[in-house]
Amino acid sequence: TQVIFSAAMAVAFFANGTPIAGALFAFSALMGACYAWTVRRRIPFAAANLKLGTKVIQGNLGVFLLSLPSGIIMFGWWGTWVVSLLGVTGAKKVCHEEGNEMCSIELSQSGWIFPWVLFLFWTQQVVK
Repeated sequence: TQVIFSAAMAVAFFANGTPIAGALFAFSALMGACYAWTVRRRIPFAAANLKLGTKVIQGNLGVFLLSLPSGIIMFGWWGTWVVSLLGVTGAKKVCHEEGNEMCSIELSQSGWIFPWVLFLFWTQQVVK
């Protein structure tokens, strides 16, 4: 499917007069076709693994049900993290002209971005 989509997008971009985008999509289609050709012998093995994995999960629904709360906790933490990042960095929306809709976000303490990203990653690893 990816190969067909990429090839169709390449044709559309070439027809639209955008040769760089067309070449990138043509390259993507070529790489996708090469990958599909390379792994075609492994598809039955992957299908067997998927069937077995599905049976195992169905037999042990507790594993699935145990993973749901961690996903919910991580989603809530992500929202809290975004709000706290805006607060810690002192983010403010600044519009320079009255009638102009072009506004920007200015940070008064941008040095907090890197540690905050580390906090998010650390928490994600702990909750996982």
